[in-house]
Amino acid sequence: MPENTTLAQELLQDLLHKLARSRKSKQAIIAVDAPDQSFQWIGAVGETITGEPVAENTPYFIASIDKLYNATIALMLTESGTLDLGQSISYYLPETITQGLHRVDERDLTAEITLMHLLTHTSGLADWFEDYPKGGSNLSTIVFKEAELGALTNWRVMCVSIYTLFAPIPAVFGHTGSTGCWLFYCPDLDVTLSGSVEDAAAGAVPFGTAPIVLRILSKAGWKRRSS
Repeated sequence: MPENTTLAQELLQDLLHKLARSRKSKQAIIAVDAPDQSFQWIGAVGETITGEPVAENTPYFIASIDKLYNATIALMLTESGTLDLGQSISYYLPETITQGLHRVDERDLTAEITLMHLLTHTSGLADWFEDYPKGGSNLSTIVFKEAELGALTNWRVMCVSIYTLFAPIPAVFGHTGSTGCWLFYCPDLDVTLSGSVEDAAAGAVPFGTAPIVLRILSKAGWKRRSS
């Protein structure tokens, strides 16, 4: 636990309000979780699109962050012996789904695609959610146009280490979503950082926020894990 929990909470709350004020959406949610160190903090500020106050349990669209959950579940199933990441997807899916799914030069190569290919985005399958055929629309355009929500853009996959000129900031690994949300894990401090500014144009906000949170924890007395 940080030596000064109150200081950590106050600085995190201040960061939350600054983050909300800097965004057009005027709302933000930040969560810091480290169960092994008995420290957990969640803050929320702003209003939803319907005018309701944003709360700690206000749901938001996590977009691409679901990839982290899917990969984690797949690895857990692999550890238990239920899945084999080197096995063809044809082994797990019915022929009605896999037949002709991936054709190259009139050859059906679907059986050569493994679960590992899917997890690492190396299957060669087209991304019909964002990509589109000639003269057609992609799936996101069709779905969100019908729902009158507008298409989503700027999807991101990130795994970063952040450094300053004066002192290295511990590496954070994770993912961001197109809706301005993020989920990172810092191994050095054994802490999970998550949150959202509910803004599809969030850009580098998650990567600017992560090192600030880590500095706050350090200022409050958080120590790096011994190697």
